[in-house]
Amino acid sequence: MKMKTIYQPYLTGSMMTFCLAAALLLFSGCFKKYEEDFFFRDLQVEFDAATWQNKAPGKTYPLMPVVNRASGTYHYKVNLVGGQVATAQNIGYRIVPEETTAQEGVHFRLLQGGAMPMQAAVSIDSIGVEILDFPPASGELMLVLELTGNESVKASENYKRIGIPINRRGIVVPGELYPGLPLYEQLGGDNYYNTITLDPLYPGLPPDLLTRWNSAAQQVLDYGGRILQSFSLRFTTDQTVEAIAWYYSGSGKAQAIWTYKFEADASGKGRFVFVSGNTNANNLRSRMQPLLEDYLEQYEFNVDWIDPAIIPAPAKGYIGGIFRADEPASFIFGPISSIETVSADAWPLPSSPAIEQLFGRQGAPRYTSILIDPAEAGQSEDFKTRWETSKTAVLQIGGRRIHKMLVSFDADFNGVKVLIYYFTSTNGKVLARYDYQARIDHNGIVKLAFLTQTANGNAIRPGVGPLIDEYFNTQAFSITKAAGAETLTLTQVSNNASFFSGTPGNHPISAAEFFPE
Repeated sequence: MKMKTIYQPYLTGSMMTFCLAAALLLFSGCFKKYEEDFFFRDLQVEFDAATWQNKAPGKTYPLMPVVNRASGTYHYKVNLVGGQVATAQNIGYRIVPEETTAQEGVHFRLLQGGAMPMQAAVSIDSIGVEILDFPPASGELMLVLELTGNESVKASENYKRIGIPINRRGIVVPGELYPGLPLYEQLGGDNYYNTITLDPLYPGLPPDLLTRWNSAAQQVLDYGGRILQSFSLRFTTDQTVEAIAWYYSGSGKAQAIWTYKFEADASGKGRFVFVSGNTNANNLRSRMQPLLEDYLEQYEFNVDWIDPAIIPAPAKGYIGGIFRADEPASFIFGPISSIETVSADAWPLPSSPAIEQLFGRQGAPRYTSILIDPAEAGQSEDFKTRWETSKTAVLQIGGRRIHKMLVSFDADFNGVKVLIYYFTSTNGKVLARYDYQARIDHNGIVKLAFLTQTANGNAIRPGVGPLIDEYFNTQAFSITKAAGAETLTLTQVSNNASFFSGTPGNHPISAAEFFPE
């Protein structure tokens, strides 16, 4: 067998010296490059967020979290890298005009006036920006800041800028008004507000308007059982206003939209000139005549803030209205809001403060249901009698045994479901459901209008007449909560000796998901 021979070069002493020298030159070049790349030879300042946050698409800077109009002071961290200064410094910064749409002194204020004081022997400081209060509008403004440093401290080219988006709409501040600005100038277009909503349960509405409302509501009800809920005027662009009737059809929430040109002068006085309507509007136009043809299209109106002498300012939000120019005592008023798109999702919340007091914040309530145990000692004798009478009658309908009840509101408190839990003859756990339109007024009184029922509801309806037909379908109830109590009590308005109480919660309306013990 032959062995494979591997040849290695033989280095003389002179050749070895030459190679070592070349290697030292090579590595010394690498060390120099390392120092240039990784060790700062000058002091530099940078926005901390710019070092770790991705830049906005197409921009040389990252975007900070959006700040709201009138939300106060924010501080943006600045790092000093490469060492510390031996003496105090003023670090310059500027507004980048070509990237900034916000106006200094109108939308924001720089707390340090363009020069950030940095003390000696520190490595971190911040730039302060105050976001000012200004008339609300839609969309965002942009403020872009750039560090400029000074003769001793340079600004990092890669991390010297940040963008601060400012939400022009901001947040609604309780009691906040702009009395120096006419309401008409703050509705529609790019403004924050665009809608005035008439809630017929709001106290202080003039008798003339309520008569028109009640007449229209009755005519709408006579047209296939539709239930009128509220009425909005939505100001959009180019003097266009949408009159919106929010109502319940046989299949759920619906909206009729009539489009008008509001030909107004600079003060907000003008006429509503009818242009067109959607399909629902065309079907309901003659039924809404008391509010439309006989009122909105008949007179000149002034758009204005509501006089506190008519109705005190609410704890939250704003009240505005339209006033007949020839008869100031005739007007529509209601909460001002912003509706982006007219749909079932945009249905206006009831204006009743009782909802928040009893159930928590509107739109995301703390509670939406009341669980009732009719056997509890605290229930009124009238309620217990109705329950026991119904229990005996339902037992004769296939051996069913009613158990407990739940009153469940939807999230915007425009609808309510009365649930009666019962056992079948084979001990199955089911529920009967009765659906209502519900309105809670400013005194905490709930008024129910029956809509429909499930098959189980239909099955036991002959037995639960004392509860459904003679009670919930015909009576109004005041909802109260005693100081320190955990329960809510519903008391019959026409008979305060008839009441029942329950525990508030957030219960699903499926027997498979929840069945009370």
